Amino acid sequence: MNYDDIEYYLFHEDDTPDRCFLCTKVMPRPIVVRHIETMKMTHLCEGCFINNFSDYLLDNTRPWLDGEHTGYAGAEPRLRRIVVAIKQVPDTTQVRVDPDTGTLIREGVPFIMNPFDTHAIEEALRIKDLFGCAVTVLTMGPPNSVATLRKCLALGADDAILISDRAFGGADTLATSFVLAEAIRRSGQERGRVDLVICGKQTIDGDTAQVGPGIATRLGLSQLTLVDRILTIDPRGRTITVRRKLEGRREVIRAPLPSLLTVVREINQPRYSSVTRRIAAETTTLEVWDNTFLQLPANKIGLKGSPTNVKRIFAPERQPGEILGDGERDPEGAVQELIRKLIERDLLVT
Repeated sequence: MNYDDIEYYLFHEDDTPDRCFLCTKVMPRPIVVRHIETMKMTHLCEGCFINNFSDYLLDNTRPWLDGEHTGYAGAEPRLRRIVVAIKQVPDTTQVRVDPDTGTLIREGVPFIMNPFDTHAIEEALRIKDLFGCAVTVLTMGPPNSVATLRKCLALGADDAILISDRAFGGADTLATSFVLAEAIRRSGQERGRVDLVICGKQTIDGDTAQVGPGIATRLGLSQLTLVDRILTIDPRGRTITVRRKLEGRREVIRAPLPSLLTVVREINQPRYSSVTRRIAAETTTLEVWDNTFLQLPANKIGLKGSPTNVKRIFAPERQPGEILGDGERDPEGAVQELIRKLIERDLLVT
């Protein structure tokens, strides 16, 4: 195994002694290493970890060694709760636009969980598998969004919250991020400290990628976008190190907890739910938070709190295509015909 094959470098969340897989030495705080493909977890001591992954350690920061056995006084040595913000969206492969009104035709269109959000919930569940923290999923949407929330419960989330009220309808990204941020703040008060918020990179219906950063800004969280791998989480030192997928390069960043992450598809492969969990999810009572519960000002939510609105949705008209010449029998003639057409339309300078 080399460092390209592993997904996490994580301190064990408690001080339970364990034995190093390689040297068999008993250690108070093992490092948990999980293989990307097999998902097998291995405990290593710091010495064996450094010896086997020295290339990685030379190329990146080393948060798992910072403040070794010191600097953790007063810090609670565990993650408590992760909140995942998801959205139910129309299946874009079947979306149609009314040519007269310029609005989406929603009748008969199936709804799905936003694809990027499936990776967000999977990453939260993987962290839960390692640290034993709770995972809360929330979404803002119409009442039928409960179907999507139940899918999250079937995957392994601990609880789910539907934020639904006609007053929230018509919200743009500014108003949406406000409501979600206040709901996350309230969930922290109701259920305990939130250490991580995870969102998909963007939704496939709006494609703005603005809601996640908006939530982070409103809550004052460390903002880590376009994450394609979580490298370390140190609950004692209250830090997280991630790798960001940028154009033409990768960027490794360490930030303090609590943090908000927006994740891309490459971060993981979502799991399947079990039949037992599906049955249990169908009988679970979901909480519904409306504005009577949240008590948010009317001028910051819904249409009144949205400085932007969508005037019209339309599919661009496409000019009919044209086949030029016979590319199989006379390729040179076809090329000459193409060049002539391009010159006629001032698309090619001779």
